[in-house]
Amino acid sequence: MTKRADFGVVQRRLAEAGRALGSEVETVGEVDGYPIHRLIFGHGRPIVISAGIHGEEPGSVEGGLLFLETAARDFMDTFAFEMYPCLNPYGYERHHRLNARGQDPNRQFRNPDDPLNRVLKASLGEKSFELGLDLHEDEDFYGFYIYETVEDGRPFGPTLRDAMQEIGPVAAQAKEPPLTDGLAYRRRLRGRSVREMWAKRKLWPVAVLLFTHSGHQMTIETPGRQPLEMRSRMHVAGVRRALELQASRG
Repeated sequence: MTKRADFGVVQRRLAEAGRALGSEVETVGEVDGYPIHRLIFGHGRPIVISAGIHGEEPGSVEGGLLFLETAARDFMDTFAFEMYPCLNPYGYERHHRLNARGQDPNRQFRNPDDPLNRVLKASLGEKSFELGLDLHEDEDFYGFYIYETVEDGRPFGPTLRDAMQEIGPVAAQAKEPPLTDGLAYRRRLRGRSVREMWAKRKLWPVAVLLFTHSGHQMTIETPGRQPLEMRSRMHVAGVRRALELQASRG
């Protein structure tokens, strides 16, 4: 049996990391009886990071916290971060993918009645970001993979993959999701932009919401069949390299 996770531990670590970064944790709303937290820190170009939308993916939350505790300070003079470290505390404590209503919360971001959708959209408002990062895991994989959605410009995926491979294995090929060398891209198709393609979809994950605010979004999927410590370090390596690449764009 999987040991029940404690959201209180996440909150304590988040508060400690916030103090170390000179910021205080905010509560932007409540969903399923749990607070949804946001941490804003740094000074510079805007970046948004989310984690923990699926409760049975604890390494995404752990990876986000580890980034705050070990690497975030290195980028505080370059970027202004807006971070949502655990979007599904209800599922996190129960090691459960779904929300309290039995829905996949990562398919509700065009549902005006969904409480998390309302909270996150209100929190993001009309803000624009240079880059959106969403941290995930896949329990069926022994290797990591990366989704990238970019309207224009050069993708970051190959460079992130190289950095993360220093920590653990890549899921080189798969039909579902459709991977080539651990990467999956969403770009222009038959002359239609990514925004036009997603506008026709009824079910939006949080990645699409972040893309609409940034134009460049990456989802890092670490392998649920590897140790938690490896998965969290993979997340940190991927986030760090993405930020280094974004910083170099000036």
